[in-house]
Amino acid sequence: MKYAAAMYATAMMAILVLAGCSKPKDVAYYKSHSAERAKRVEACESSGDASDDCRNAKQGETEAYDDAAVAYYKTHPAALAKRIDECAGNPSHDCSNAKLAQSAVGGNQAESEAGGKQAQPISSVTSARK
Repeated sequence: MKYAAAMYATAMMAILVLAGCSKPKDVAYYKSHSAERAKRVEACESSGDASDDCRNAKQGETEAYDDAAVAYYKTHPAALAKRIDECAGNPSHDCSNAKLAQSAVGGNQAESEAGGKQAQPISSVTSARK
């Protein structure tokens, strides 16, 4: 009986040690590895996993989307102006990205195309995203 209990305890300790060896990938990794990020986010959502690795994958997805949206708006001033206009009185996450892009390009061209609406300072846009 003591032997079985000792074997069980040893097996459980081995499982716990091995489970702890899997270091979660960081947000930057998931942000730059879209295929792996998509698989991980899907697995996390289907299983309900809330581990650090799942949180990092989801945050990497959010940051990758934000970067892509800002890059798009920086190179498409008409779309930026339209989005800024649509955001008046209807704030959303994408509005923060549009305002961040507007600030990054100086806001002048998009501002005139958007009817003179002022962009929020970058600090208020980034704090709203967190």
